[in-house]
Amino acid sequence: MRVVDVADGDPLLETLHDDLLVPSFPPDELETLEWVRGGLAGGSVAAGAVLEDAGVPEAVAVGEWEAAGRMPLDDVRALPLSVPDGAARP
Repeated sequence: MRVVDVADGDPLLETLHDDLLVPSFPPDELETLEWVRGGLAGGSVAAGAVLEDAGVPEAVAVGEWEAAGRMPLDDVRALPLSVPDGAARP
């Protein structure tokens, strides 16, 4: 198992969004893939993933950052701190 950073343009991003985030959150609590991509490109969003040894995603972490203080914003809805594969959010 390994932890990787996910950047704008990374082909893993779509898999993480579609396979882990979409099944785990209702639509009104989930940001779009385009929003995540834009945030990664602009530097306001950070993302990482946990991959099995074979490269299969197990969990994802996505957060929006406040640029001045480099602190995660508390009001970011729709993006989990982590969502294990196959698990639903409580």
